[in-house]
Amino acid sequence: MNTALLVIDLQVCYLELNFSPEERERIVRVTNHNIAEAHRQGWTVIYIKHYFDSFFAKMFFKIFFKGAGVRGTAKSVFDPRINIINQNLFEKNTEDTFKSTNLDAFLKEHQIDELYITGLDGTACVNATSWGALQRNYKVNLIEDSIISVSPKRWKSLLSKLQKQENCKLLPTLR
Repeated sequence: MNTALLVIDLQVCYLELNFSPEERERIVRVTNHNIAEAHRQGWTVIYIKHYFDSFFAKMFFKIFFKGAGVRGTAKSVFDPRINIINQNLFEKNTEDTFKSTNLDAFLKEHQIDELYITGLDGTACVNATSWGALQRNYKVNLIEDSIISVSPKRWKSLLSKLQKQENCKLLPTLR
């Protein structure tokens, strides 16, 4: 079987809205290291973007969050400093990537059974996608230094629940 690295929601709008320039620089650097390491090991790298598609969600985010996550806005793109090495891009409109994309079919087609996860937000899309993967019997590896959250305390609590699952591991970093 094969392995994939999931790079979740590292879009300009979410990074700029929630994180300091230093934290953005750090997460980009670590993620690019992970992408290079995954590529070196022959893993599939998968990029995931989150968009809000409903009329009310789009209006809410345009008014209160500077258009974050609204498809077609200038800052809804991946941070341009992230190394995009292929066209494996999935666009979702739910926290759990498996619920609104054909990611599961893609993984099965490529005989991928193990996932390494990086990105944001730990309390939302990273958490939900991790649970979605576990429910579908994928092995999940969460890369601690490359998952960020607007609520580190809550992420730590959610992470402890994930770590209790047999097929879920926390790795400090990807080497």
